[in-house]
Amino acid sequence: MRLLCLSQYPPDLGGIASHVRGLCRGLAGRGCQSLVLWPAAPGAPATDPFDDGPAVRVRPVPARYRSDEFEVAYALQNLQIIEAALSEAALSEAALAGRPDLVVCHGSQFALAALILAEATGAPLVYHAHNVYSAPQPPDTAFQPGLLLEIERDIAHRAAGVVAISGYVAELCTALGTDPARLTTIPKGLHMDEFAGEWRPPERPVARFVGRLSPEKGLDVLLAALAGLTASGRLVEALVAGSGEERYVATLRGLVAELGLTNRVFFAGQAGPDRLVQLYQRSSVTVVPSRMEALGRVALEAMASGCPVVVTDVGGLGGLVQEGCTGWKVPGGCAAELAEAIWSAVADPAEAGRRAGRAREVVSRDFTYEAVVDRTLEFYRATKA
Repeated sequence: MRLLCLSQYPPDLGGIASHVRGLCRGLAGRGCQSLVLWPAAPGAPATDPFDDGPAVRVRPVPARYRSDEFEVAYALQNLQIIEAALSEAALSEAALAGRPDLVVCHGSQFALAALILAEATGAPLVYHAHNVYSAPQPPDTAFQPGLLLEIERDIAHRAAGVVAISGYVAELCTALGTDPARLTTIPKGLHMDEFAGEWRPPERPVARFVGRLSPEKGLDVLLAALAGLTASGRLVEALVAGSGEERYVATLRGLVAELGLTNRVFFAGQAGPDRLVQLYQRSSVTVVPSRMEALGRVALEAMASGCPVVVTDVGGLGGLVQEGCTGWKVPGGCAAELAEAIWSAVADPAEAGRRAGRAREVVSRDFTYEAVVDRTLEFYRATKA
């Protein structure tokens, strides 16, 4: 099967890119050929360091134009993707010698290009909904969907097949007009061999936060929870692994000082994939205090590593954890309940370890790349037919 894929790709760009890379590699092992086009910075080389051989060709599409206006930037990016696809694969690329069997779009940022390319090539379109950005946003989110709402509604309605990464995202796709008969739910996968090792909590309670430093990730709620614990004499440190927009990071650091947590909260910067497992396995608990998550990859990674988790019951995140069995789950935005759950986890390592063990079993059964690739290929074949 020949796939023309539009996506983010380099793993350092985040969860979608890492997932797509793993998926393409897995599909290559099952006889599929992929050409992946991804938007690159101006001046990017024509070849790609992430090219994975004849079965997975990866081609950056360097930006020629820039705009600070979202709608203009969106249109320019999609037009260049279309140009690259019709000229390059054009479809003489080794991976796509001829018409693709499917056009595969990961994320709505490429939806306009995907819709046009499916029409131009006559290939069915599969849309992977990693998130739905036109969904209701947290009250303090400045983003306004505007044009994106119309584009997401269009691709959700017109795609021959839609893959949602969680039940929550599937519900949003249905609300946008996806026929349930064309919809399936397949989560992101993990290579479990990358999460080998045992959880060994430190002597002093340490809560771990991993992720992008942005408002929707809820780090400010975690800081408020830690301040409440400190005020009651229950001391927990926090190690923060992640990066974000400079102005917002400065706001977070100011909040740490304001709450008197300077000696309890430590910013470690971005952590590479090779270090993340060690970070999880040397923490008392991983806390995912997000205001919204389409799925919650950090929680999955921590669970795969054998680390106890405390998560908020929002979006697709809440569905990953069974309260009282595989972790702790609290309402989103509630610092007081988050504090109590964190303390429950760090104060009883034996119980935390039992819940973490059960969580690891669940991830090993339901969230491996082998399972995800098999289910994806089955859906692709049904959609192509």
